[in-house]
Amino acid sequence: MPEQDELSRLRAEMDALNLTLRGVIQARARLARRIGAVKRAQGLTLYDPEREGQMLHALMGEPEDGLAPERLSEILAEIIAACRESAQLSDD
Repeated sequence: MPEQDELSRLRAEMDALNLTLRGVIQARARLARRIGAVKRAQGLTLYDPEREGQMLHALMGEPEDGLAPERLSEILAEIIAACRESAQLSDD
């Protein structure tokens, strides 16, 4: 039974982390919409590939144990793109 207790504990930890991850991604999307509204008000284009590249580069800084760097980069780039799309659709 100790292995089952450990599995249950780890799964509960994963569930909590999933909720945190969802919350952080949604908060990022809301912030992207606010940034998009400011950019529209200033007559700026919403898509700034240089800024997105800088953000991705900063996020990939020091290697960590976990996902392969290439896969992590793909996931982070997708989150950035999804938030940009959200900002483009927003009327804020």
